Amino acid sequence: MQRTIRIHLHPSARQAAALAETSRQFTAAFNLFTRLGWDADVCNATKLHYLAYYAVRGALPDLNSNLTNTARAKAAEALRSAFTLRTDKGRTVRMPQSDTCPPRYNVHTYRVDWESQTVRMSLVGQRSTTTHRSMLAIRWILPSCLNVMAAGGYTSLSPFRRPRCNRPIRWSVSIWA
Repeated sequence: MQRTIRIHLHPSARQAAALAETSRQFTAAFNLFTRLGWDADVCNATKLHYLAYYAVRGALPDLNSNLTNTARAKAAEALRSAFTLRTDKGRTVRMPQSDTCPPRYNVHTYRVDWESQTVRMSLVGQRSTTTHRSMLAIRWILPSCLNVMAAGGYTSLSPFRRPRCNRPIRWSVSIWA
């Protein structure tokens, strides 16, 4: 069973700018991988790596290599889905593209410390520690899941803003295992 925890981050202004830049570059990497894979009819993650990894790293040198690889994995998943739908006759399928593709973090690119309520993650050009607010009841709701997550669950970083609202962007991390 897959379980998800969403924690809200409290970054400083400098960290929020780095989060936004990381998200922007991750989206650019995803779109570049999908464009190169679409043009070459490649949806296999390994073949996509050989085809496009160095081109994407050259275009986005500040993006962490692990984040580049997770962008490639996300692009391969999107391309595989699009190519499968393309085989359906009478269905028009466009190249996958994203305006905002949330970065996918793994055990190498983030760490959550529940005791000190901090999240340490790789951002563009740096690693940063940000405080978070988690529910106090989380330890009673998901006790078995916390160990799995601490051992290497995946996470997704996403900015969120209420629709039609001029409030500043708030950042959250969704962790699943």
